[in-house]
Amino acid sequence: MSTRPTRPYGRTQLPGAYPRKPYPTAPPQPLNLSSARRAHAAAKATNGNPSNITGQNRADDTLQHLVDELKSLGPLDEEDRVMLQRLSEIRAADSVRESYHREAAVLEHAMAEAPQRERYARLRDAAAAKLRAVQEQKEKDAREQREKQLREQRERDVQKAMERAQREQWEALRRAALQRDGEWRAAQLEEERAKIAREVQERLAQENRVRTICELYELKWDQLKTNQELSDTIHFEEFPFPVLAILHADPTDITYERVRDFIFCPLRDTIEGKTPKEIIRTELLRWHPDKFDTLIRHKMAKADWERTKDAAGLVTRYVTKLMSEV
Repeated sequence: MSTRPTRPYGRTQLPGAYPRKPYPTAPPQPLNLSSARRAHAAAKATNGNPSNITGQNRADDTLQHLVDELKSLGPLDEEDRVMLQRLSEIRAADSVRESYHREAAVLEHAMAEAPQRERYARLRDAAAAKLRAVQEQKEKDAREQREKQLREQRERDVQKAMERAQREQWEALRRAALQRDGEWRAAQLEEERAKIAREVQERLAQENRVRTICELYELKWDQLKTNQELSDTIHFEEFPFPVLAILHADPTDITYERVRDFIFCPLRDTIEGKTPKEIIRTELLRWHPDKFDTLIRHKMAKADWERTKDAAGLVTRYVTKLMSEV
């Protein structure tokens, strides 16, 4: 009986065996004489040709039955041994093919689900980004609303104080005028009242201007620390230096007296309840050279960086001198 060698992959000569992809050659299996005898006997009983074995004849239960029948026939001849070898190869190939198809099915299932998982991840990231944007917008609106309310309340307080001061001055002048006779004295009192009113107005305006400068100083520094979108946009003239001026033309505008007057200005809301050392320590941390360079350099306009750096060095020296004096 001639046997045809099995191929390790591709379409085999056995009916019903069509692997999807090439698979490695099965390892050699030990000979099973019982299975071989039963298969040989079944083949002879059906059509007399032991080489015509269908796909169902290769099932484990059927092969075992055939081998048992083959053993009952007595000693194996050459044809029986050939059949035994064929059955052993068939069982090994079936085992490898079944394992390969299971692994291929798992891989195909994972590949089919990969686009859906990626789409879900993209949707999840987009939703998270949108939620963060909405939250940031809400926080920004709330912060602007608080700042607006504080500004309006401060303006109302200033207006009330101004009106109260004017009424008090006018009442004092009116009582003094009542004690004196003559239109000339009354005219003088009226002129004095107007002068006092102008002085009060100018003093309140000056205090309001100084308070605004102090608030802008703190607000600009908060923006420098928190706003990551600032890049190469800030100019020297608008940088928040600790002096009572909104704009600066040159580093020479930064003097020791002006820095001292600003740092200890009683109209600064942020220094209330603090000792002089605590106030100066806060400014030292803010103007520390290393931290200043890391935080501010990339946010300044390139043409103004050197002037800003020089002015910052002056501020650092003046603040350090103040620390040694308190």
